[in-house]
Amino acid sequence: AKFERRLTDWTTPELLDLQILFLRAARVVDDRSLDLPMPLRGLIASKLEKSGVPAPQTAKIKGFVPIGRSDRASLYDESLPPGLILIE
Repeated sequence: AKFERRLTDWTTPELLDLQILFLRAARVVDDRSLDLPMPLRGLIASKLEKSGVPAPQTAKIKGFVPIGRSDRASLYDESLPPGLILIE
């Protein structure tokens, strides 16, 4: 694939932040205008898995997984104060 040649080795310590970046940027949000094409998401998921990222995390790239409470904290890099709950 033409994209694969551009991707470097993500297992080196200085590139570990790329794993987090791609897990967030390629996550399926169930909006066709925002979601990356499936072939590209598959390539990213494969590259992440080869770099040691567990399959449950790459599942969020392969298909839609609703954002859970723990995901909110990691997406926004902060957790809610105890007792405060977001209502959807």
